[in-house]
Parts: sequence; C-alpha cells; structure tokens
Amino acid sequence: MLNEEESKRLLADRFDLFTRHLIAAVLNISDPTGKQPPRREILPGILLRCRNRSFYLSAGHMLEGIEEGIRTGNMKVDNAVFVDSFGPKAPHPRPVPFGFADLPRYYVNNSQLGLDIGLIELTPFAYHFLPLFEVNKIMPIEEDHWTGQDLRAFAEFYVLGFPKNLHEGFFAYDKPAVMRPALIPLEWIQDPSEEVTKGRKALFCGRFSEKLEVSIEGASGGPIFGVKTKPELQYQVVAMQFAQRAHDRIAIGCVMPFIGLLLTKWIEKNEESA
Repeated sequence: MLNEEESKRLLADRFDLFTRHLIAAVLNISDPTGKQPPRREILPGILLRCRNRSFYLSAGHMLEGIEEGIRTGNMKVDNAVFVDSFGPKAPHPRPVPFGFADLPRYYVNNSQLGLDIGLIELTPFAYHFLPLFEVNKIMPIEEDHWTGQDLRAFAEFYVLGFPKNLHEGFFAYDKPAVMRPALIPLEWIQDPSEEVTKGRKALFCGRFSEKLEVSIEGASGGPIFGVKTKPELQYQVVAMQFAQRAHDRIAIGCVMPFIGLLLTKWIEKNEESA
C-alpha cells in the first residue's frame, strides 16, 4: 500500500505519460437568437488513426448537442481551436485554430448499445493538423493499440479530463482560456450490476474515490487509461468516458475495441460505396 506522498508521485508520473495523448477541442459559441449569452464548450478527446484516416475522438452526446443547436438555429460556432499543449514536453502553448464547419463530423449516441462517440475527421486537412500536433509531442492512438485488449490484464485505471469545478469561469465567453486537466484514479468494476449496464456489453465501469478532490463531472469525452505494471510498465487507452453516476461514484465508458471495430467497419463500408 502506497503512502500519501508515494500516491501523489505515482499520479504525477501517470499524468505526464497520459497527457501526451490529450487534446481539447474548445468552441466559442453564440446564440443567433440572442436568448442565451455566448459561452465556451470543451470537448476533451484524443487523436485516433484508423485505416490511414485521422480523427479527433470525443463523446457523442457533446457533439450531438452542438450539432442540434446549429440545426435549430440556436447555436453558432464563432471560432474553434484544438488545445494540444498539456503534455510535459509540449514547447508551444498556442492552440491550433480550425474551422468547425469545414471538417466532417459524425456522432453516435445510442444509450441502448452504450455507444457514445463523436468524431471530427481531420483527414482532409491532415497535412495541416498532424505536423502541428507532432510539434507538441501528441501521440496518436493507432489500430494495434486496441486490438486484443483484455481489461483483466491491467492493474491500474484512470480517466483524464477537465473537471467542471476547475473550469467554472472558463465557460464564459470573455474569460481567459486557462485549462487544467485532472487525472482521476478508477477502480475497475469487473462485474457491474444489471442496473448499471442495462444489458450493454461494451461498457467500462470504474468506481472513483469518495474522497475525490475534483469533480468527475466534465470528464465526458476523456480517455480512460489502463496500466500494466509487469513485466514492464505499459499503458493503453481502454475506453472513452461518456457518463458518471454521482450517487454510487461510477464512471462509465465505451471500450476501445468496440469503438475501433465499428469505426473500421464504417470506413470499409464508405470506401466500398465511394
């Protein structure tokens, strides 16, 4: 059992490892009807490579809400950036601007399947984005990363995101864009109850501590990492978080093999019909 100082040092080491994958899409949003004040939205996520195509992967329900607001005329994305400077060796703090309307966007938010993913495809402008991400040492998640994953092989689990209670002032349009990612340890629930899963098979369920110093709220879209400590230190993104249950301290995510399988089949289907 680690003492408090050792636990903090371990968490700091893991934070430095995992933030090499973390990107945040930050959108400045206004309401053309004037009914709501301008605000910001944070979509935490990762860079994903699948079948030679590049995607930004986040939570589907977050992207769905923005798309629905645009469709109904209640939202307008004034400008957007990718923030990619959370890693320990990122030399450039300046974010990467992108045209939200210019990039293909897809989402699935199916509560019955437990599938909640949002994708912004970077492929059309990969020549622009990928070299900039590389400058800040962003490491993409490749197909071999999730192939053959077995959650039982991991000794530690963490979710990385942007807790809402650390960013209350950030969401106002005119406030400085200071962002503080947090790493939250999770205890994997190997056999979650039917009340939690509702028959869904592709879920990761993990319990967070009742002594949590930050809020789990706001971590949706953040990657969940699994760590192997033997025979040597290895880690993988095992799921993408999309929900949390405050009353029993459970974070819920969609497992990466399921996401990867569906994305691969979707790409193959689109290539066949092209």
